[in-house]
Amino acid sequence: MPVTKSDIKILNYVHHRHFRPVTYMLLSGKFSKHEVNNLIKGELLSYVPVIVDYQGIPSEKLAAESAISLTKDGIYVVEQNQWFDTQYLLTQIIVPILVGVASAVITTVLLRLL
Repeated sequence: MPVTKSDIKILNYVHHRHFRPVTYMLLSGKFSKHEVNNLIKGELLSYVPVIVDYQGIPSEKLAAESAISLTKDGIYVVEQNQWFDTQYLLTQIIVPILVGVASAVITTVLLRLL
């Protein structure tokens, strides 16, 4: 299944809200229902059905209150497309530059004291 930019936006949204529940109603209100359903059919998103029949068996229908989460394939797609995020920028670029500048300033100050 080819993953489009709009699919990646949906997956990133679910990924960044993984500590809070994401319902189908919330996703279908923010994004296209067709795209969300395609991601569920493509097994990048999974859902927990909340409608239970009289025998206690969960229904396979997707209700508005159904909790949506990422599958392992969905997590892989998100991580594959976000290698250059703010954490990478801070830890690999900005912090080493600041450490280098700070050490150069300290070295210069200490050499002038001699």
